Amino acid sequence: MNYFRILNDEQTYGLLEIDAEAISDALGPLGFKMLRNEVEDIIEDWPENCAGGFYNLFSTEAEPINLRPDVYLWNDCLLCLSENAKDLLGDRLNIFGEFLPFSVDDKQYYAFSCHSMVKADSDRSSKIIEDGLEVGIKSLAFKPEAIGTNPVFKTRFDHCMNLYCTEGFKKTLQESGLTLGVSFNSNMSFRSGI
Repeated sequence: MNYFRILNDEQTYGLLEIDAEAISDALGPLGFKMLRNEVEDIIEDWPENCAGGFYNLFSTEAEPINLRPDVYLWNDCLLCLSENAKDLLGDRLNIFGEFLPFSVDDKQYYAFSCHSMVKADSDRSSKIIEDGLEVGIKSLAFKPEAIGTNPVFKTRFDHCMNLYCTEGFKKTLQESGLTLGVSFNSNMSFRSGI
């Protein structure tokens, strides 16, 4: 079974920003960290009328991008879905997390907060350590029985910094007719500022 790290197409769609002030006010100063690590529902604390936008990641100005994908990532580990994408994928994802609503201009989106936490296969996973600091993942693998029926999942091995998916979920997205702002990387190694 193949698994993939979901990545944004930032060249085309830029950076998705969702109202950081409203989220911090609603969830507290650790709100963004909580969103990464959360395995419980937070919808009751989610800000009402939360808004977002897509911005050119390579501009020094706040330059909006008018292209709107149906599927994108926010905070690297929340799968953001347009209304059409939620209609198509909602039943499949619903039991594995929750949908946090936000809007981009006049369009409704949902940040899917995945609650599925999968333990990495310790025999086939290792971290990159430099000067005593963790700076990335050298290898990452999962046992099929640990994943079970989860179409998407996170792992504490990478501090919930990414969202992963099964080959079946990847195929569903690729055949859906939705505009994908994401790609699927089978190479699980990466460097970061963890």
